Amino acid sequence: MEWNIHYIGWTLQAVCLACLFSCTQESDTEYPGSGQDAEMKAVTLQVGASGSVQTRAYGEDEAAIAGEFMNSLRLYVVDDRGVVEKAVNATADKAFVPKDGEQGGCETSYTTTVTLRPGHKTIYAFANAEGHTLVSAEEGLDAKLAGIEEGALWADAGWDGAVVADPASKIDLTDVFIPMTAKREVSIPVEDGNIRIELVRLVGKIRPRLVSDKAQGVRVTALSVGRFADRVPLFEGGDAGEVSQEQVRTFSLDRTVGNDPMDLFGYGEDGRAVLVSGEGKAVPEIYVNETEDSEPFEITLEIDGKDMGGKTVATSVPRNHYMPLALNLSDFQLIVTAYVAPIGGYPVAVMTGPSLTDNYEVAVPEGCTFSVSGVFGQSGGKDDLPVTAWTWSVPEGQNTVSIQSSLTDLPLWGSLTAMPGQTVMLGFEVTAPRLKSGTLTLKTEALRDGEEYGVRARGAVRWTERVARYEIVRMGYIR
Repeated sequence: MEWNIHYIGWTLQAVCLACLFSCTQESDTEYPGSGQDAEMKAVTLQVGASGSVQTRAYGEDEAAIAGEFMNSLRLYVVDDRGVVEKAVNATADKAFVPKDGEQGGCETSYTTTVTLRPGHKTIYAFANAEGHTLVSAEEGLDAKLAGIEEGALWADAGWDGAVVADPASKIDLTDVFIPMTAKREVSIPVEDGNIRIELVRLVGKIRPRLVSDKAQGVRVTALSVGRFADRVPLFEGGDAGEVSQEQVRTFSLDRTVGNDPMDLFGYGEDGRAVLVSGEGKAVPEIYVNETEDSEPFEITLEIDGKDMGGKTVATSVPRNHYMPLALNLSDFQLIVTAYVAPIGGYPVAVMTGPSLTDNYEVAVPEGCTFSVSGVFGQSGGKDDLPVTAWTWSVPEGQNTVSIQSSLTDLPLWGSLTAMPGQTVMLGFEVTAPRLKSGTLTLKTEALRDGEEYGVRARGAVRWTERVARYEIVRMGYIR
């Protein structure tokens, strides 16, 4: 009799385990403890790309163009037990229309109705996964998503901590589109039966506009933007892990720029994309991976066969944002002269080269006194035009630089802290002889020999002689 009681107990345990497994694997059955009479709720899911607040172009999205929306879409509803309750392949739905004419990636909104059990849910949405991969996975992102079935445990695939490998470099708006994701917590039932899901693009983009002060037109044949992240978390706010921020996007183009501002992106008068990627594909926009850093981005243009560069003030490009860049082609230069007693008290002058972004940067010896003047270069052998009126601004609360003159003096005089590795950014507004505004970043470095500050002695001197004069090396185009 005792054996029979144990047998009955074992049998009941086996039956319970079988029911638990069945409820986890079949989406049409009730979960354990939910009750057979739990009322299913109809819920309408409304999916679209995250909107913005400025100019509304294609698809009611800021600065958006055709092709930057949904070309494919998958939805997953995960219950409070971590089980996939619903899996929706929206791409297979006749109501999902990804093309506008011949252009893919143009579905701006999608709506579907599903029935769900009451309770807490997490809704995941993935658009345009084709052509993209996770850092830790060999298979494509879309293939991995396609393998998720209703009844599966969501945590088994490790989605919440996933990282996408360099999505920006793969986008061409023809075969590979902008990857977008969303994650939303809800409780069923909802008051009006509708749930809005806003997809967020994993990348940002750069939109450069070039203005030339030169009298005659210049030909621009190459463009590069650098120092962006090589990977991004799958979901907004996630951890991307060991990020390398040395990604450089390089493009070729052929534009002649005169006195009128010209966009170095978009479509030309012939209707074709201005930019051609390093892979030879025409692309209308410069996509970059979401980047959060403490260093500025670097911009380089090939102008009339020579390279010219500049740096941004901004150090971050969030996902689903774009950075408008005003690039200025001019011969304006700042001359920073440092006076350092340990190397004889003689001035060490450094000319900042022309900057496309009007953000100038120079390293100067720690503890030095310095002066700043400015000139506008003239073509045709004419003498440079010195700045005759300007105003400077100094950030509040900093202790790196002390201005020893008026902020309108010519030149501007100041001193720097006797500590290397300090950085301060000053702002300037030139009002004569021309208008010009920008920034000057001063970085303090450990004291070195005079010849290492970008200048060299005028002629050789005896080993024991003190250098009396330095030759200013005028910096300009990168050769």
